[in-house]
Amino acid sequence: MVNGHGIIQAAREISLVEGGHFGFSLAAATISEDGGNLTVSVQRTAGTSNTVTVAYNTFDITATNGTHYATNSGTLTFAENETLKSFVVGVLDDGFATNADRTFGLRLSNLSSPNGTATLGISTNLVTILDNDAILNFSSST
Repeated sequence: MVNGHGIIQAAREISLVEGGHFGFSLAAATISEDGGNLTVSVQRTAGTSNTVTVAYNTFDITATNGTHYATNSGTLTFAENETLKSFVVGVLDDGFATNADRTFGLRLSNLSSPNGTATLGISTNLVTILDNDAILNFSSST
């Protein structure tokens, strides 16, 4: 656009990409109950200028912290030009033959960039822990 108002708008749209767009690589993940550790990746796309921080945390859904997984929270710091960071969540084998999968969530929040140009994409992730315990079934012989 020729008018100053349109030029300002165009400049603002360009600057929004500077800090990048942050989110989980996947919106959902699965891991076996005896899987040990789940490595979770956070990607930065559409701009790599500036240092940007993003907080992460786990939360219970049907899985319980301390029984099915080890809670984790922290902050990832992306330096200029960094596009991938990860953190680890421990998965615990409860040893109970429940024959039920369990789920917990991951959340990204508190995105911070020097000029406020970073944005969040996929900011929650559902993790399913696949039960590995067998249940014995008995039947009467006829």
